[in-house]
Formats: sequence, C-alpha cells, structure tokens
Amino acid sequence: VLTASDVSVESDWYKVKRAITDGQTVMFVGDEERAAIIDTRGYEHRSVGTTENEKVVRGPQEGFNESLRTNITLLRRMIRREDLVCEIREMDVQNHIRAAIVYLDGSANPALVQEVKRRIAGVQTRMMSNIGVLEQLTENHPLSPFPQVLTTERPDRTASHIMQGYVAVLLDGSPFANIMPTTLFTLMSSSEDVYLRQMQGTVVRLVRYIGALISILLPGYFLSLVLYHQGMMSTEALSTVVASRKMVFAPMGLELLFLLLVFQLIREAGLRVPGSIGQAIGIIGGLILGQAAVSANLASSVMLIVVALSGLGNFCIPDYATQISASYIRVAFVIAAWIGGLLGMSCMLVAFFALMASLKSFGIPFLTPASPKTYSKRPAIVRGRITMHAKTDDYINTREGELL
Repeated sequence: VLTASDVSVESDWYKVKRAITDGQTVMFVGDEERAAIIDTRGYEHRSVGTTENEKVVRGPQEGFNESLRTNITLLRRMIRREDLVCEIREMDVQNHIRAAIVYLDGSANPALVQEVKRRIAGVQTRMMSNIGVLEQLTENHPLSPFPQVLTTERPDRTASHIMQGYVAVLLDGSPFANIMPTTLFTLMSSSEDVYLRQMQGTVVRLVRYIGALISILLPGYFLSLVLYHQGMMSTEALSTVVASRKMVFAPMGLELLFLLLVFQLIREAGLRVPGSIGQAIGIIGGLILGQAAVSANLASSVMLIVVALSGLGNFCIPDYATQISASYIRVAFVIAAWIGGLLGMSCMLVAFFALMASLKSFGIPFLTPASPKTYSKRPAIVRGRITMHAKTDDYINTREGELL
C-alpha cells in the first residue's frame, strides 16, 4: 500500500529508534511486534556548484557538495557500469555519520578494498565531521610530511581514478572525496593535464614541476652560495648581494627564515579573511610589508625576490596539502643550508628521498611508477600522447588488465 521507494520491516527497538533520529518515518500497525521504516528524508543541502580549490579552464566545472547522495549521483552519471559498487555504511562514531566506499568490483584490487574497509571500520571516535578527520584517523604515518591519500572536490577526477582501479571514500556532510592509494606523481597532477593537447599539457606539467623545485630548493641554494660558495657566483651577482645587505643587521639565515614566516602569515591571513578583502590583504599586505622591511633594514631586496619566487613556485603545486608540506620542507632545506651549505642540502635531499622511498600509501610505494619501475600508460612527468589504452596502471594490481 505504501508508495515510498525504500521501505523495510524491523523488530529491533534500537534500530527503530535510530531510524527516527536519522529522520526516517516509522509506522506501527495495531499489535504488531514489527514496525515499517519508511525513508522520507528530505535534507536541505547546497546545490551543485563550481569547484573552489581545483579550478580548470577546460573541463567540467561542477564539484561535490555536502550531500552524500548527490555526490554518488555525480559519480554514477560519469561511470555507467554495472560493476560500480557503492557501499554506504554507518561509521562507529557517536554522531552516526555515514561513509560511502566506491570502487569497480571488476577492476579494484580486493586486498586494497578490504584494507580500506578495515581501516574505516577501526575508526572509533566521538564525532566525525569532515573527510580530513577520516584521513588522519586511517593513515599509517601521521608524522609523514607527505599526504597518503588524494583529496579532491572534482567528480571527474574521482571518476577517472575509480576507472583505473582506485578506491574512493565519500563522507556525508563533506564536499571532498578521498582517493587511495596515492603517489607523488598523482599529487602533482591536475585534471587539466589530460584536457589539453599533448604539447600544451607537457608544458603546463613541466612548469608545475619546475615551480615546485624552485619553491623547495631555491631559498636554501641561494643561502648556500652566499654563505659558503661565493666562488660559484659572478662578481656582479655577489656585489649586488653585498650592496643590498649593507645596512641589514640580522644574519642572512635568520633574515631568510623571517621572510618565509612573513610570507606564510600573509598567505594565511588572505585565506581566512572573507571575500575580496583577502585578495587585497595578500597583494597590498605583501607589497607594503616587503617595502617596509627593506626600508627598515630588516631584509635585503635580493632576499625578498628569492622568497617571492619561492612563494610563486609553491602555488604551482595543485594539491593544497602538498603545498603545506612543501612549506616546511623548504624551511628544513634552509636550516640545512645555513648549517652546512650545499653539503647540508645534499644530506637533507638524500634523507627526503629515502623517506619517500620508504613511504607507502595503502601498500603502494609512494614513488611509483618511477621507483619501483612499473608499467604506466604515459610518462610520470612529461605527458605522453593520449591513445586508446587497454590496460590500467599495474602498480595498484588491478584484477583485470582490460579497461572497458
């Protein structure tokens, strides 16, 4: 008689109470010991809008919102396959929030799917409010400077990874998706890399990697040359540095750390101030503070340019969590250069490569497909030609080699 699409019969009084608190309708009939649970929920939610943090020029403009059902619908509209599995389960938290595990049953590695389910089932906390909290509670290396899952707000990027055999996790009330496993090259990729033609995508990707290297290595490298390796600089460049620091009283290493801190303060203030005021603070605040620091002999103009180039390179990194990681990796290289010059930077570089080589994301080495070397449909850095490929990336050990 009931015309609702989702009706179930339940005799457990605890589950009946949970259904009522979850917004569903419960109908009791006469002296029956069972009740009918009818899904009549109609939560208010934000409509599907554009992405805020992962903007592209060519490609879909819609992003996830806070409704779990809407996010699943966005994925199903792009992946129209019968083996697309979406497991919605209630997490063991006191606010009884739901999570969705999305994967292709015919492609995803069963060991990977079981590992994701095991970690989510092991989460026991008082409240789960955001996908970022879930990420921290399910990662193996909480002190690692590198993210171990890819967080994205784009349905097209999530669908592309699911088709390649990855597993995505969505959380009710969070407009982001966690994709696992992830690698360094996945974190450095963008949706627009494949939307552009081969040469255009290659140039964009090369500029991104060059910007990341400038952001991390340039301040420490410049400090090493000025303090320990003046012979590697030309006379004109060395004279410019000496002239710009004529009235600066602080040591060069301390000056560089001070400017990096000021840059982070301006960036954080620009993010937290609402609306267009934040952009004004980022631009005007940087100009005024930079000019005032040079006029007050707190910093040299050459060092200010180095920090500005480093900040621009940091914005080339597409993933926000990786941008934050690059910020304190840059500080580590500056301290190593201040202590030991290029030798200190070399030791720090070897240490970070060793850390990345030992790091794994849900059982997948962080530097794949470069180390260990595996099959990939296109190069990791230089974007190859897009062809009709028939195999997925083998480093995630998919069940089938065919991609329909």
